[in-house]
Amino acid sequence: PCAPPGDRHAAAPGRACAQAGAAPLLAAGPFPVLIYAPGWGEAKTDNSIRLANLASYGFVIVAIDDIGIDARAGSVDPEGVRAHMNFDWSTEPSLTRSLASAEWRLQKMTARVSTAMNAIEQLEKKPAPWVLRGTLDLSRVAMLGYSFGGSTAMEMLHVDSRFAAAINLDGWHFGRSKQNSSPKPALVLNS
Repeated sequence: PCAPPGDRHAAAPGRACAQAGAAPLLAAGPFPVLIYAPGWGEAKTDNSIRLANLASYGFVIVAIDDIGIDARAGSVDPEGVRAHMNFDWSTEPSLTRSLASAEWRLQKMTARVSTAMNAIEQLEKKPAPWVLRGTLDLSRVAMLGYSFGGSTAMEMLHVDSRFAAAINLDGWHFGRSKQNSSPKPALVLNS
């Protein structure tokens, strides 16, 4: 919860607080970690207002770009990410290729999320004066994703035991999550 600037009341949680740049009213931690992944080809900033609101409730947010951002930015593309950029529904063969591309991209994105989680763990072990030292509760890590990021969030429950829960906002199910129910708590919201 947060208090809007100039508000003398104890707490006024919600979107207005995050948008108003309110000061958080939180204990010293440790705080749960929420890793965010955006949709296919999108940047980590695509849901910044929603993420700021979640942070105002005491989550440490770590946002990552989709692998397609690297290709669009013109970075070295040794694995052919550019060839896997678009989802094509126009013909049966195109759809088949797109589904195969989604499975390939899912492997790349889950590897990216696990790499981010490895880095978070290493930072938490870093000696003081690292600013977040002792504030991360790595026993409470979840993943939130929008569209393909939501697909990635669901898959993380199957491929990385460090994730306790997932939130899938409008993502399809690929990989193991397509064939098996979630082994851990998951929230799926589809429009």
